[in-house]
Amino acid sequence: MGLGSGTGTWLWVCIRRRLIMNSFSHFQFAKKHHMKKYIVILSLVFLPLVLLAQEKPIKLVMDVSSPDPNTHKAVALHLGLLSKNYPDSQFEVILYGKSYDMAIKEKSSVAKELEKLVKNERVSIKICRIAMDHFKVTDAMLIPGIEPVPDAFMEIALKQGEGWAYIKEAHH
Repeated sequence: MGLGSGTGTWLWVCIRRRLIMNSFSHFQFAKKHHMKKYIVILSLVFLPLVLLAQEKPIKLVMDVSSPDPNTHKAVALHLGLLSKNYPDSQFEVILYGKSYDMAIKEKSSVAKELEKLVKNERVSIKICRIAMDHFKVTDAMLIPGIEPVPDAFMEIALKQGEGWAYIKEAHH
């Protein structure tokens, strides 16, 4: 019987398949082994860079103009998490427009959270004096530690001029 007929052909096909499978298995093992090695090497190279990037302090100004209590809760949550996770960074929240209720002791849905946050020297919460005058809010009505600024837009512009990052806080 030749290789082209019956049992001989079947035997030849089985041998070829076995050779191919062994080669493929070896290739897969080698490929996995090399990939693991590359992942370890890349991790060792890039891990210090990632750690350094996380340690770099940031300065962030957050703009709030919404009267929505859910937005106020989101701001308090974000501010708390950011100040905890970035201990060398600075954060400022600027309230203006109809967000004034957030700063009033008797009306704020987040008064307790803000009272705690403003005790952190790296966190400041400011309210626009123009909005305060328009909505007849006095300094005595404010949560202790919240400070008026003459103009919210100028405060934001000054912070950006000093290199602060800007985020418009909104809850949808």
